[in-house]
Amino acid sequence: MDRIDSHQHFWNYHPAKHVWMNDDMAVLKKNYSPHDLEFLLKSCNLNGCVAVQANQAEEENEFLLNLADESKKIKTTFEILYKVAGEDIFKRKFKGQFLESYFEAVAIGVYVNIDSFNPNNEKDIDFLKARVQVLEEQESFTKYKGTGTNSTIRIPNVVSFGKEYFKK
Repeated sequence: MDRIDSHQHFWNYHPAKHVWMNDDMAVLKKNYSPHDLEFLLKSCNLNGCVAVQANQAEEENEFLLNLADESKKIKTTFEILYKVAGEDIFKRKFKGQFLESYFEAVAIGVYVNIDSFNPNNEKDIDFLKARVQVLEEQESFTKYKGTGTNSTIRIPNVVSFGKEYFKK
């Protein structure tokens, strides 16, 4: 059974919007996002939380809806990638060690295109599996990865490649 924290606030701190935060609340005077809460949720065996407005404004509603959309996209991305190859998804030919370049190309490439994929559609799973299996054959990918490749060159090129490569 899932355990959920029933009341959580997130915000991008701004002194004019959050005037209720006095000097005794200095620890709260910074941005808070779901990422900041992740460790605490896991350590308390909680599977998620309910986000509650910190400010009664339309802008606040949009902020919370965007957080929810991003969280769903990330969850769906890794759900579908797990169905493709489980924990081996970021390994060459699904074997060996974890490769950062695979993570950068595959995770970000699929994330950017996630609206095109359905984690319950076998054709989508097969499409992604086939693309990952031949990743090593793509010159646009291999020329920017490997020992000695500078991350400031590798990351932008591999990410850009992944965004295009995983378009359906």
